[in-house]
Amino acid sequence: MSFNLLEGFRVVDMSQYAPGPYCSLLLADLGAEVFKVEPPGGEPMRRVGPIESDGISGWYKVLNRSKKVVELDLKSEEGKESFAKLLASSDALLESYRPGVLSRLGFSECNIAKINPNIVVCSLSGWGKTGPYSDRAGHDLNYMALCGALYTSGQSGKPSITNPPVADYASGIQSAFSIVAGLLSQMRKKDSRDKKPIFIDTSIAESVLPWTACVQTQEVSEGIAVNIEGTFLNNGAAFYHIYETKDGRHVTIGAVEEKFWKQFCIAIGKEEFSSRQFEPCPQDSLIADVSAIIATRTQADWVEHFKNYDCCFEPVHSLADVRNNEQIIYRKMLRLEKDNDQRVGVSFPAWINGGPMPESKPLQFLSLRDLKEQC
Repeated sequence: MSFNLLEGFRVVDMSQYAPGPYCSLLLADLGAEVFKVEPPGGEPMRRVGPIESDGISGWYKVLNRSKKVVELDLKSEEGKESFAKLLASSDALLESYRPGVLSRLGFSECNIAKINPNIVVCSLSGWGKTGPYSDRAGHDLNYMALCGALYTSGQSGKPSITNPPVADYASGIQSAFSIVAGLLSQMRKKDSRDKKPIFIDTSIAESVLPWTACVQTQEVSEGIAVNIEGTFLNNGAAFYHIYETKDGRHVTIGAVEEKFWKQFCIAIGKEEFSSRQFEPCPQDSLIADVSAIIATRTQADWVEHFKNYDCCFEPVHSLADVRNNEQIIYRKMLRLEKDNDQRVGVSFPAWINGGPMPESKPLQFLSLRDLKEQC
């Protein structure tokens, strides 16, 4: 019962691809009943990624577990009627159309308010519902580029694509948090006459902006452009770096605190490096010295060696390494889902009341008749 924190809440999800579905996945994992409304033929994500024996993508399935999927033609009267009934019986709506599309389909804010005056509506779009970019198309790479997140990553002025797509998943978290806050606000209104719909406008681009607050502050306060290699968070320091091993694999050191850096220096037989921790970035000379040492042994050798030192050291894991990692296994974060195919589901990333998320339900496809019976 620990993970049924949102039991009794019904959420309608009209989103596609990863951002919105990840948002409703978090809500479903916590017990909400999620109806995913898709156009006839289903959303495009069904056909993206590894296609399983039933013709549906495994990516789609892991993002939509525990949800009830129904296809509705919102351009038809029957589809509009069914959708309106579903809204009337729901607590929240998540949609990811471009601004104005839902209104053109007959479900403006005014009409939604008439259908359900207590509903929480979250509109998740690329740039937000207002502003000169509101109608512009985009994907994670574009949002990360415009909001500075790519500029502050990479080496030698070469921005690096992030994978997983950071803004996509950040916006899913932001939207889920906003929806839960809206539901809480509605619950605290004791007089039903005080209740009215809550309309939330979230954007994929803006979700990553708060994550750049520190570097933005650094640049403004210092009055000069941030040198991305002049910060320890992005390849500039030896104590916070990725090093290549003898076998072409990699290890990481994140020894921000002086005690950890000292332990690292002792571990590699160079205690005299301890005093060089805070040399100005980029620490090219010190990084080269450490790199030469790390390159003398394989990744496995270093993993075994560093077991005796507390210094924020970890190897760079392959995906297979992650699946077999003792910590990941103990926390039951990855679940092998098997039916006619195999896929890896990732549990809700938290334990509640001392335990991990229980086994989840697979997604369920509903017919129009099924939907009518449940509304």
